[in-house]
Amino acid sequence: MRTRTRPLRILLCAAEAPLPPLNGLRLVVWNLCRELAKRHELSVVAFRWPDQHGDPPGAFRYHELVTRTPSLAQRIRERAMSLAWQKPVDAVRLGARMRFAIARLRADRPYDVAHVVGGALADVAHALDGLPAVIAPLDAWNMNAAAVSALASGLRRQWHDRQAAIVARYTADAYKPFARTVLVSDEDARSVASVDSTLSTFVIPNGVDSEHFAIRPGIRRDRQLVLFTGTLGYPPNILATAFLAREVLPLVQRQIPGARLVIAGRDPCADVLSLARHPGITVLGDVEDLRPLLATAGVFACGMTHGTGIKNKLLEAMACGAPAVSTPLGCRGLAVEHDRELLVASGADAFAAAVVQVLENASLAARLGGEARRYVIDKHAWPAVAARYEALYDEILGDSMARYSATSGAVARSGV
Repeated sequence: MRTRTRPLRILLCAAEAPLPPLNGLRLVVWNLCRELAKRHELSVVAFRWPDQHGDPPGAFRYHELVTRTPSLAQRIRERAMSLAWQKPVDAVRLGARMRFAIARLRADRPYDVAHVVGGALADVAHALDGLPAVIAPLDAWNMNAAAVSALASGLRRQWHDRQAAIVARYTADAYKPFARTVLVSDEDARSVASVDSTLSTFVIPNGVDSEHFAIRPGIRRDRQLVLFTGTLGYPPNILATAFLAREVLPLVQRQIPGARLVIAGRDPCADVLSLARHPGITVLGDVEDLRPLLATAGVFACGMTHGTGIKNKLLEAMACGAPAVSTPLGCRGLAVEHDRELLVASGADAFAAAVVQVLENASLAARLGGEARRYVIDKHAWPAVAARYEALYDEILGDSMARYSATSGAVARSGV
């Protein structure tokens, strides 16, 4: 491994800016920028989406690419280009603008290493030519594309099936130029490797701000409140809310008649909003601060049935000491055990029984919440996550120097 003698000059390129409101990818970019800027010369170039506002965290060079909601004509053109070029729509939409931005930044100053966040930016590899670089799709994009298809029907289903196939082929090719492809779980890494076994995958889990999401002393938990949080227009979360509302909650209410489900988060779609018509269900859209709900929830229900990656929603709930019940998929990528940090259950019957068990057993709930809090502090603090990325940068820089030395030696021996 290369021994570092000075701060690194890092170029971080992101598909979404480190600005509120924070979803999964933005949360990762936000916290990595905050940590890396403490020790390195960090330059960030990222897309700001129409809903984003505020200022980025920390002191670093920040270059913003503003996006706007595409018109119908633009969407049609992008879809046609996607089919013609066999690239996902997001790659068509973002790739060229990011390549031009990178070229301008590299002309202005030198960098030691590049870190690309978001699979849709894989096309920028050509603009990074000669610069050691990692790409961090974080989740297995091919699996997420399949989850979007699962929610669609008719012609929309045909379109999303086609996009899923394009994503699988695209990632197999577009990730190859990068020294490492970083995923947040072993399962995601295996899924990406399944499309091309030659990709050099690397696993670094997501973190959680354990100071921001903390146990609030003196607040009592509501023994009838089942909570789910997340971005409520995201297909895997939509499927999770349907599972909890239509299959799990009625079973829980047979045992605890006053039990109710609160679904809270950003951008609830029509399907999620319609769930509020069911008895005992409340949908709270665009909640700015989830911590009061996490502090009072009798149980956090991570009822994920589709999707990839580590669930930030679960890490945040655990950091707040909320006792949790999760599907196996919901806690994928976490080094947790059933009946230690949380309860794990598959299928509506078993999941509902676990929820009832937590709501009715205060000592169990307290034990699970305490162990959950200890786990996230020990395994998922952002400083430790950033340190793993720094070690990865050193590793690929060492590999790059070794290749350069080997090439130089070969040239010298040949007498060229």
